[in-house]
Amino acid sequence: LEKSLIAYIEKKPGVYALQSSNRPGMEEIRLRPNYERMAALGITAQDIASTIRMAYDGLVATSLRRSGEEIDFRVQLESDAKKEVETIKKLTILNNSGRLIELEKLVTIEKAFAKDVIEHYQGKQSIKITAKVDSKITTSHQANKKIQEYLTPLIKDFPEVQIEYGGEEEETAKS
Repeated sequence: LEKSLIAYIEKKPGVYALQSSNRPGMEEIRLRPNYERMAALGITAQDIASTIRMAYDGLVATSLRRSGEEIDFRVQLESDAKKEVETIKKLTILNNSGRLIELEKLVTIEKAFAKDVIEHYQGKQSIKITAKVDSKITTSHQANKKIQEYLTPLIKDFPEVQIEYGGEEEETAKS
């Protein structure tokens, strides 16, 4: 719905500098657990979380005292390896029977982009779309009216979607 709306607005004469708060952020690796497979192999979500935390944050394997100072030796993945899906797939997790199981047998792993910002409006996740209007070509009110005409039939299929108009349209409605 958002992409369709943005494509529609971009074609409107006099409307420019369109922005959406729904921008991709940093790339991330997402894991989707297969709970049935995990249960069958004797592994919990906590086991997976602990293994990943140790791989990324490290675990102090031993300490050494030198000249009165204690030095920790931390074991963790190298920085470059942390970004590689193949490395993550091959992490092993100790199950309740003492067997090491590769992570890729327990989860679906995918790379994706996190949202840059997650907007909220009245306690609900929202997307804010803004644009500027060239008053020589159209008005904010005219542009919003066209958008309302475009959206009305579309949002019938999305009962959870609520559309609110702000800026100049909000000011016009108040007066």
